[in-house]
Amino acid sequence: MKIISMKAVHTRELLRRLSIAACILAALPLLFGFLGTYGSRLDAFSHFRTYFSLALAVLAVAALIFRAWLAGVAALLLAAAAFATTIAALNLPFSGPPRLKLVAASDC
Repeated sequence: MKIISMKAVHTRELLRRLSIAACILAALPLLFGFLGTYGSRLDAFSHFRTYFSLALAVLAVAALIFRAWLAGVAALLLAAAAFATTIAALNLPFSGPPRLKLVAASDC
């Protein structure tokens, strides 16, 4: 049987709470971006939705490591949903409708 000191338990609980707070703080600008139709200041957050969703996914994994299950799963789902709204804008293969290829005038 392994004996864990109170300092280790306190540190683990502190890290768990910090990971929950980080997930909440990272989710706020992401949610503000979805409310962009209500104001231009909120719309400014929508331009960085890809980066916010990737940062939130990293923080969600950290929350899951520190056993903040509810915050980690909720943040991971929000990050996946937000990233799914930006896939077409990233011009990845098979990510949306077919695009026209630009051809130089001399090739016509």
